[in-house]
This record gives sequence, structure tokens and C-alpha cells, in this order.
Amino acid sequence: MGKTTFTTIAGGELTPDTLVIPDNSLTANSQIKAGADIARAKMVQETFSPFPLLLTDARVWDSGALLPTSSASNDDLWLNMGTLGSSEAPTIETEDKASNAGAESQKASWLFPVPIEYDEDETFEVRFRAKMATIADTTMTIDCEVYECTDGAVGSDICTTSAQTLTASYANYDFTITDTGIAVGDVLLVLVNVTINDAATGSGVICEIADARVRCDTRG
Repeated sequence: MGKTTFTTIAGGELTPDTLVIPDNSLTANSQIKAGADIARAKMVQETFSPFPLLLTDARVWDSGALLPTSSASNDDLWLNMGTLGSSEAPTIETEDKASNAGAESQKASWLFPVPIEYDEDETFEVRFRAKMATIADTTMTIDCEVYECTDGAVGSDICTTSAQTLTASYANYDFTITDTGIAVGDVLLVLVNVTINDAATGSGVICEIADARVRCDTRG
């Protein structure tokens, strides 16, 4: 090991004239000075960092208007704010599809800016937490589509996960997004699509979405 010569003492710290620290020798957080100018790529990677898609930010998928807050109609979901001060929290819901006798879909969308912390070309997914208030007797699925927005246009759907079957209990539904080409600062169009087919159930065949979020690997 070479000799290091310390020439002065400033502010209670030894100041070296020449000090060479071997590469990769400082690995603990406590060894790094606060305010150090460290490249983001050298910071620890955190997997599946959550970025909520606020339910109140959801839009009518084909008009851009905010979701209605009274009831769903046509192919649009609606925002149920619940009762302030009660045990209810906001949810995004379908209309009651009891005995609709055919597959019907209702949708909502968000715009999501890819955050600066995203570790490019690493894991990227969308998660919805949802359930059925009453089970449909034929089919009930939740699906996701994601598109990159560029110059007023969108590309193809980059979600690789197929529609998933809903149940009567809240569960997480994860949709994998192709990370190739997703860059910090990109804007993604995220769409949720709930499809229900019920032949002869009494009532309450409603999908409730309690949470929506992007989850991706980040640094810094």
C-alpha cells in the first residue's frame, strides 16, 4: 500500500495531499458524505417502487373528461367518492351488470409521466387492486393497455399480460409492460378495461377498483 501524506488539519478533519481510494471500496451508506455528487446509476436499485395513479385523476377514456361521479354509463367507468367521514374510500366502478346477457366493457384512462428515478430497461408494470361486489355467472375480467405518447400519436399496446379473472375478494392484478424504449420523461397512456358477462344474477354485479399504480425499478 502506498504512503499517504496529510498536510493540514481543517475543521477537525485530516486533509490529504494525495489520497487514492480503490474502486468499489466504499459500499456502505455511512461511508458516503452527505451531499456527495454521485451519479444516479451508482445508487442502489429499489425494485417495484410504487407510483400511484390517483383515482380522482382518471379520465373518460375516449373524451378526456374526468370520470362521472354519479353513475357509470355506456362504456365508461365512474368514480364513487363514498361518504366523507364514513368508512368508505373512493373507488372506480362499473355499473351493475346483473343479467346483462352479453359481454360489456367499461373503461377509464390515465396519463403517466415516467419519473426521473426510473432505472431504464428495468422492470415496469401496472397494478390494479379490485374485486367484484357480486360474482357474475359467466365471465368478469380486468385488462390493461399501455401506449407511449409521441407527437400527438400513440404506438402499439406495450402491455404483455392478458386479461385476468376477477374474484369476490380484493386482489392485486399485475400487468407487465415491455420496458424496451421506455425512457425517463416519456408520457404513457394507461387504460383499464373491465368486461362483465352475466346471464341471471339478481343484482350487484359491479367491479370495484380501490387502487391503481405503476410499479417500476428505480435508483435515487
